[in-house]
Amino acid sequence: MGVAVTHFNTRGEFLAPRLLIVHRDDITIAQPPPGSAFTVPLTPLAAIGHYRPRTDVESRIRTRGTATFSDPGQFLYVQEGSSGVRMQTESPERFAAGDQVEVSGFVEIRGRAAGIVEARVRRMATGPAPAPLAVDPTTILRINADASRTGQMAEPGDYQGCLVTFPAEVVDLQRSGMGGVVLLATGETSLTAVAKPDVFERLRSIEPGSLVQATGIIQFAASEDDDRLQMARPFVVGRLEVLLRSAGDIVVTRAPNWWKPHRLAALLAAVAVVAAVASGWVVLLRRKVAQQLALIESKLQAEAATEERQRIAREFHDTLEQGLAAVSLRLDVAAYTAADEGSR
Repeated sequence: MGVAVTHFNTRGEFLAPRLLIVHRDDITIAQPPPGSAFTVPLTPLAAIGHYRPRTDVESRIRTRGTATFSDPGQFLYVQEGSSGVRMQTESPERFAAGDQVEVSGFVEIRGRAAGIVEARVRRMATGPAPAPLAVDPTTILRINADASRTGQMAEPGDYQGCLVTFPAEVVDLQRSGMGGVVLLATGETSLTAVAKPDVFERLRSIEPGSLVQATGIIQFAASEDDDRLQMARPFVVGRLEVLLRSAGDIVVTRAPNWWKPHRLAALLAAVAVVAAVASGWVVLLRRKVAQQLALIESKLQAEAATEERQRIAREFHDTLEQGLAAVSLRLDVAAYTAADEGSR
């Protein structure tokens, strides 16, 4: 018995509930009846964190929904419409997406939404895997911001814990202590997709800049002041995360442009090297050509001098021979015309 104060989020759930008591006698320890796990009244999944007046001391809650993702012995996500809840369970049973389940456990308010801990889960029926809700992170943030500003519940829901799908661009892939994260950008919003180690290893081949269709469980990223919510400050969703169930939750729709900065830089470096080698080769070639031209020029000059000498020699030889021939002819004529033998 005491005075209750609290803070609520955009799905109408009470966060950080506090009960102010004065005396020790205001607390009474009571035991719930045995075997009452699945006999308590059924509560809609979207209302597990709402105020529920009770006349007994039973604090266990029972709800139903469709399984979207399970990690045996760890957690189970259950969804109904645009409301999703994380169930913490130690059950080793694996529930397939599409299983209709009934859950009984205790409501826990941690961080940005209510969940169920110490959950007991039983399968009610099997069915096809639910289709993810086609909604982009920017719309999710806008819906929650509008609801927070007006003090109303988010409509059609806040989408936390829901299976959604949206187009995005891969910015980077980074390892983390729990596996790895894929940094995504969509519209004006950036968010991280969280993957387990085996899932992340299969996603590492995706190149930054790829356009993808991302599917996963939406989570509101924890902030530093989640454990010290102030009553005067309105609830605000700061960042979103996407929990990837398998490597198939990231489907590449278009590969990135091959011309990336590092490849362009490598190509420019290669071109620079080729240009430097070509420039050096041109310099050496010019030197070699100059040397060959000088050698050819010297040979041509020597051949020209030799040719000139031969020409002069030929001209000199021809002139002398012609003179001697003329003298001989003239002597023959003189001998023919001489009157006596002595003159001849």
